[in-house]
Amino acid sequence: MKRLWFNSGGILRDSIGLVFCDYCPCDEPPSSSGSSSVPVSSSEGCTSSTCVEVACCPGVLIPTTLTAVITGGSCAGTYTLEYGFGGGDGWRVLDGPPDISLSCSGTPSIWYLEVEFDAQEPTTVSCDPLELFADFTGFGGTCGDFTITITG
Repeated sequence: MKRLWFNSGGILRDSIGLVFCDYCPCDEPPSSSGSSSVPVSSSEGCTSSTCVEVACCPGVLIPTTLTAVITGGSCAGTYTLEYGFGGGDGWRVLDGPPDISLSCSGTPSIWYLEVEFDAQEPTTVSCDPLELFADFTGFGGTCGDFTITITG
């Protein structure tokens, strides 16, 4: 079983709680005392370049590439979101317009979803596997009224 190791030699953490394994897949524990591990759940096979951990879903590896499906409104379609695209933390659309971004921030940590400058928290969230749903109704923005589902 592939595992993600939590010790100073195997994990790099930045100031907002992202976790990257610098030698995954980690089949065997490193030879240091006191190390512990967390099994990789539905993200089996993740590496530091294909998955990240964010504070909104602690202990769950989230794919760096997500799919967004917009139903209704003038922006209906299927779009790809990529982690770190454009140099920031979070996911941004690769194949828009529309401009779509998803991030995890705050204390306590919450998901923040923005579509064409209209923003809100997702209405429902499931971390493992990742699925976020939001209903953008009454914003009057560029895309009109629509729903969006993001999966990973």
